[in-house]
Amino acid sequence: MKKAVILLSGGLDSVTVLALALREGYECYALGFSYGQRHLHEVEKAKKIAAKYDVNYKAATIDLTTFGGSALTDKNINVPKHIPPFRGDENTDHIPPFRGDVRGVSAPNRRPYNSLNVSKARDLRNNPTNVEKILWDKLKSKQLGYKFRRQEPLGNYIVDFVCLEKKIIIELDGGQHALAENYDTQRDQYFQTQGYEVLRFWNNEVIENLESALHVVSAKLGTTPTPPERRGNKSEIPITYVPARNTIFLSYALAYAEVLGANDIFIGVNALDFSGYPDCRPEYIAAFEKMANLATKSGNFRIRAPLINLTKTQIIQLGTENNVDYSMTTSCYDPVGDQACGACDACILRLKGFEEAGIKDPVRYV
Repeated sequence: MKKAVILLSGGLDSVTVLALALREGYECYALGFSYGQRHLHEVEKAKKIAAKYDVNYKAATIDLTTFGGSALTDKNINVPKHIPPFRGDENTDHIPPFRGDVRGVSAPNRRPYNSLNVSKARDLRNNPTNVEKILWDKLKSKQLGYKFRRQEPLGNYIVDFVCLEKKIIIELDGGQHALAENYDTQRDQYFQTQGYEVLRFWNNEVIENLESALHVVSAKLGTTPTPPERRGNKSEIPITYVPARNTIFLSYALAYAEVLGANDIFIGVNALDFSGYPDCRPEYIAAFEKMANLATKSGNFRIRAPLINLTKTQIIQLGTENNVDYSMTTSCYDPVGDQACGACDACILRLKGFEEAGIKDPVRYV
């Protein structure tokens, strides 16, 4: 039986990759890391997952707190938190009041745009929010291959952005949308009856993770997403990025694979729903594979990243089809006991993925 090394963190992506490798008939050897991360509970999760799948598991111990430089390895750096998506099961007292700078009417009292007309749409186009400006700068002039319109009247509503040719609507949601879930659902259902697909992004996703949002839109348009370029300003990389972490992990996996006589190494990175990390890009994976085959005795290795072009929603759907038990996984960067915080980047992406997949996230949140 062919052998493979699986980088297993205990997270949603890595367990999905493990399930796919087993489906392909590999004899799997899981490798995890205790590297000084604040979310050390993921190591225990990985052990339990490996036991469930009856695969060999090793955990290498390295100390990346020696260097720090990340909110995950330096306790003096806080993990960034955002207003989480509304899950329908929590108290909403903590959600700040609607600022009135998006539509001019408080969310709970807002009615469908029955009375809005072309003039109102023009006003909205002339007074865009900062987030709308950021996204429009990337959508205009057919930069993604198709023409988009902004603040466009459709039926009794006005949508943020729409591609009429591909029938794709993009809506930007701020904290006020957590209080208007029924209204948004009503809008989306109407658009779906008209043959439109609605893509929703939280404002902070566009502000902090624009490349990923554009990848999702490109994938829906049917165009080939351009891998996000390395950002010139290192301050644009999220503080949860651990310097060279995937390079370190893959190097350990490469050594382990050479000892085992395995030719395949599986890693659960993806370039669509990611947090802007430079070592999650397809060109990085290709470059590491080239290096691996230059730097080893056998020189016959493949770095397998089967999730590289999937969104978080697609990953969850794929894992569910392969009977992955996501209740055993963890994604949170800053858990409280055995509960996820629900507000860090990883939690936001996970919650959005489950919501769009129409599946309830089985983990517990504070």
